[in-house]
Amino acid sequence: MTSSTHNARLRKRSRVLFYLGMLVLIAAPALAQLPPRPVIDPAKELAAIKAASELDSDPLDAEAVRDICTACHSSSQFLGTPRSSSRWEQLFGQMAQQGARPNDEQVDRIVRAASAADRCRADRARRVRGPPRRG
Repeated sequence: MTSSTHNARLRKRSRVLFYLGMLVLIAAPALAQLPPRPVIDPAKELAAIKAASELDSDPLDAEAVRDICTACHSSSQFLGTPRSSSRWEQLFGQMAQQGARPNDEQVDRIVRAASAADRCRADRARRVRGPPRRG
């Protein structure tokens, strides 16, 4: 191999490494960033949570939902999906693995509020459908 061929290959490799390095420098910060948290209005979230769980008379239950659950996402993401108490508890375990840090009292309050929201939803559905038909 001649020295000019060898020098040409070195220049080509150097350019490739330079461009790869630049790509890493430019792309790494963008890839490392987490998606931005949604802008959440705590007052609106609390009102939505209270309205969804009107059968729950303890306001601290709704506040626990607002403080823990809406730290990462809007209550609309979970208020419209009925779940059993055991499924709610399972879901909270998954959220804890992703960074949610409720204490035991807050978990109990969130499960109670979510269960009340599910009961409210079921009651509304029965009222819309009307009484069962006999036939």
